[in-house]
Amino acid sequence: FPGYGWEISYGSPAWQKLMQCAGRPLRSLTDRAFVVMLEERIAMSMANKRNGSRIPQWIKNSCEVVEFDPDVIGEMSDLFFND
Repeated sequence: FPGYGWEISYGSPAWQKLMQCAGRPLRSLTDRAFVVMLEERIAMSMANKRNGSRIPQWIKNSCEVVEFDPDVIGEMSDLFFND
């Protein structure tokens, strides 16, 4: 696959590990998890059709992209855990 070396050796495995980590705390249909991904490239990929297809629909449906601010993350976690 000429021209796809970086994608095959780095890109795909990195995305796979990221999605595995996001789903790891969920073991049953009633489990809930609050996952914070502090990487700007993930937010950009949500809008990118190429990488966006790597993100499972269940993550896209429950994902919210916000500007990094510790106060916002704290408020969101409070809402999640007190819901």
